[in-house]
Amino acid sequence: MTNSAQLCGQCHGNLRFPNTDHLSYNILTGTGGIGITNQVAMGEASCVDCHMFTSDADGSNSRMFHGHSWAVRVQEPGGGSTSSCTKCHAMMDAAAAKATIDAWRSEFQALDATAQANVNRAAAALEGTSDTNLLATLQQAQHNLTYAESDESGGVHNHKYLMALLGDANAKAQGLLPVVSLERQGPNFAISWRGSGTLQRANDIAGPWHSPWTAVLRGVLTHAHPLD
Repeated sequence: MTNSAQLCGQCHGNLRFPNTDHLSYNILTGTGGIGITNQVAMGEASCVDCHMFTSDADGSNSRMFHGHSWAVRVQEPGGGSTSSCTKCHAMMDAAAAKATIDAWRSEFQALDATAQANVNRAAAALEGTSDTNLLATLQQAQHNLTYAESDESGGVHNHKYLMALLGDANAKAQGLLPVVSLERQGPNFAISWRGSGTLQRANDIAGPWHSPWTAVLRGVLTHAHPLD
């Protein structure tokens, strides 16, 4: 080990346990995603700077705990709080630090819920397919989603990188979902679709149904015939 972050990464990363799902250390390095740019936020700050901060204020809990609460924000006896964020961000007080953290977490949770739903929908849409390109894209989306969710901060550690992971997972999943549209063109109508699988037709809702046209990913196939 060459720094304190690597000590933390023994358990809060895959440095000792390769199959762990606690990957805060890896997220902080800004690597490991598929198809997104590596990026590090606040690279000059270490784990202990945030999680073992000790205030120099006499009588404060932060000073008494000497960093062993592991909390970024420590509640003080007078009702206020001490935040490790203010050590580097001198223009920010503890309340502003909490507001920023809460906003990042809310942003992460909202996109995580959307990405989860779309990745699950894409997986269901591709069930039974043997198209290796589609399956590879789905696996990449699942990887980036799972990787983002392996962070233990709820969206605070390397926030922009976490959001990039979720954004990429969501975009890939949306690209796999079938989209069907109907447009009238004079006396005819056109059916356009994108996605995997087949577009079926029938003369009656009860069937029988036929599958004469096969859809392709990211392409648009159009078939027009009279309404009469």
